[in-house]
Amino acid sequence: MRKQLLIGGLAGAAALVPFTATAASPGYTYVDLAYVSADIDDGPTLDGWGLDGSFRISNELHIVGSYTEVTKGRFEVDLSRLGLGYNQSLTGNTDFVARAGWARADVEVRPFGSDSDNGWFAEVGVRSMVTEALELNGFLTHTDAGGSDTAASIGGVYSLTPMIGVTLDASFSDDAKIYQGGIRFAF
Repeated sequence: MRKQLLIGGLAGAAALVPFTATAASPGYTYVDLAYVSADIDDGPTLDGWGLDGSFRISNELHIVGSYTEVTKGRFEVDLSRLGLGYNQSLTGNTDFVARAGWARADVEVRPFGSDSDNGWFAEVGVRSMVTEALELNGFLTHTDAGGSDTAASIGGVYSLTPMIGVTLDASFSDDAKIYQGGIRFAF
């Protein structure tokens, strides 16, 4: 079901590509600040915040990083990532994106203690500027830190100005459903 949602979202974005040939290409230098809600299977729904960023280092390479902290009562989960991304233009407004790097998961259940694990992540996806102001994206991400998990995600960014946008994302895996909404600062 999750793969069907991702494929459907990517197909929908691709269907709009011929009509938006004049839209700009996606940007790779930005910082996102978001509210995060994580519905953990067989567990509580946690909420908190996330910080996500990207910095372009060449036309096809960028550095990515993120930190997410979600809590509820005695439960707290912190997730961190740092990696390198590669982007290749498919059309004037659509890019193929691949990213990989280090991942860390910290889980605490008070008063029983905490556990942490370092590992890795890898993801592939598509980012498309369907209009001058609207980006749609979809990714398939595998993370191996604090357990192994594969997630399909779909999201979008609506630019209010060239430097400020509103973000919405949803991610679905066997372990959790994660929803985010926030603001993007592009540079």
